[in-house]
Amino acid sequence: MADRAFADLVARRLQDRVSILSYLGKPYLLLYSGFLGVMVALSFAIPLVHSVSMSARWPILGLVAVAGALLPFVSRWRKLTTAHLLLGVFLLCVGASTLYAAEKSYTAQRFVSLSMLFAATVVGLFVYCRDWRSVVRVTDLLWCIGTLLVLAGFVFRVGSGAMGDAGERFEGLHSRATGAGTYAALFLPLAVYQASYRFRGVWQMFAWMVVMLFVLQAVLSGARAALAIGVLTSLALGFMYDVRRAIVATVVMILLSPLPFLLKPDLMDRVKEKSERLLRMQTFSTFTGRLDRWVFGLEQWQRKPILGHGFGASRTLAGQEDPRRFKLEPGETFNLHSDQIEVLMDTGLVGYVPFALFWIALLGLGWKTVRSPRSRQRQLALAYFGALFYAFIDTFMHGGFLAAGGGVSAFSWSIIALFLACNPKQKLLPDPPKNLEPSAPPVISMRRTPARFKPAIVALPTAKSLRRG
Repeated sequence: MADRAFADLVARRLQDRVSILSYLGKPYLLLYSGFLGVMVALSFAIPLVHSVSMSARWPILGLVAVAGALLPFVSRWRKLTTAHLLLGVFLLCVGASTLYAAEKSYTAQRFVSLSMLFAATVVGLFVYCRDWRSVVRVTDLLWCIGTLLVLAGFVFRVGSGAMGDAGERFEGLHSRATGAGTYAALFLPLAVYQASYRFRGVWQMFAWMVVMLFVLQAVLSGARAALAIGVLTSLALGFMYDVRRAIVATVVMILLSPLPFLLKPDLMDRVKEKSERLLRMQTFSTFTGRLDRWVFGLEQWQRKPILGHGFGASRTLAGQEDPRRFKLEPGETFNLHSDQIEVLMDTGLVGYVPFALFWIALLGLGWKTVRSPRSRQRQLALAYFGALFYAFIDTFMHGGFLAAGGGVSAFSWSIIALFLACNPKQKLLPDPPKNLEPSAPPVISMRRTPARFKPAIVALPTAKSLRRG
């Protein structure tokens, strides 16, 4: 009797925690949605929107971080993965570098911002997305944000007459063309999944149109890494989702590709002129000016190879020690355009080892996902792995992953959290649907239907059962 009473008490406590999770989960999702909106607005070329989002980003990030940090304590704790632990160790190394950094205040501020982002996304989303419906809900949220971004970007540029002449790179709603390409590459795998499995009918056609717009934005932005990785990842997803459809789509695209040039012969000259500007062949040897910055970062790392200069020093050392080399004003901030070299220079081998192992753990888990049996959960995890893979490549070419106040870091960390939450090794409750067909669009009705009760079935004793007794 005592054991049963204890079991009932534990069950009631768990039920209470689940109910508290439902109350905290809704505000967390609302705050998280607002946080993503603010982070996206930071990259807008609209001055008013940009200034408002600049003043709102840290308060809302703090609120989401508090809610995300509380979620594990009011719900049944999910076992952390190796990637969580490695990223946590890296953050501890970042915090420890405050002790010996030259700019202690700046290092401490960046450490706090990264810790808040870690709590808001990698911890909060991982705990919130413990069931299939929550994963689908957040995936729909990300897809809606990406869809609005790409549609509004094209409408805005067409309306302003700045769709890109032969010498211009497409920026969409963003202040830089690189940002447009990065967002396209991050959202493209999710768009392919949504078009393949989430919708059908007219909505599915619309979803495939969104996929094509993301590809077009990556092409016109001139972001070469985003275009190459995004398109290759999407093609790989297509073949892993449905080989027959992927082959048909590839053949149709190849056959139709000459059609625009046949209809408009002078289009070839415009495409050639545009491609020369977008590809920027003359900058390949220097990686668009990045090579000298990377050499500077490695030179600084060799001076302090074990502990580094303190997190954030890569942004200030060039302006202090050698401003003429990069045409900087004395004391001007600087960007190495490589998260990998930035971590190596700032935290040394002590901080770089857990950072590198974190990405190795994610790639290893992604490879296991690729080789796992086909299921709806596996297909969604593949989409997040495709976006994660681009985020990994982007850490070599840009410095946005560790910039906690930007939209690229917010979406990259969110994608990592969702991949860790929905990969096939994680048990989601209730179980994801077994079929791989696109789900029917939701039907919303305001009419309330009375509940139907099935009559109870009472098993009466029979003469045969009475004889047995």
